[in-house]
Amino acid sequence: MKKVIFLLLICGAILAGCSNNSGMVDDSSDRNRRLSAVYDTDERQLIDDWDEFWLFDQNLKLTEWHVFVGD
Repeated sequence: MKKVIFLLLICGAILAGCSNNSGMVDDSSDRNRRLSAVYDTDERQLIDDWDEFWLFDQNLKLTEWHVFVGD
């Protein structure tokens, strides 16, 4: 009988979960804050990737003459 009561208490505690709001469940403001941080990071990475793409653009030799710019 004691084992059954103990088993019911354990099962009840597992099924009930956390009663306060500090558990793993997020409310809408936490979810929106996390998503905006993810979007901000993604936008920064996209800009870095775009800049890196253009920085790796190699100069092409379109002319056989050396072009001198300056004094």
